Amino acid sequence: MNQTVKTVRDKLNKIQSSTEHLQAGPTPKKTRVDNRRRI
Repeated sequence: MNQTVKTVRDKLNKIQSSTEHLQAGPTPKKTRVDNRRRI
């Protein structure tokens, strides 16, 4: 049970880190594109 819990937590940590990187990357690019469209 302990091993399964550790593996699941590791997977969740990897998913969270990957999602954070994805959110940090495209969000500023989207805002820049929106600003260009607004102007």
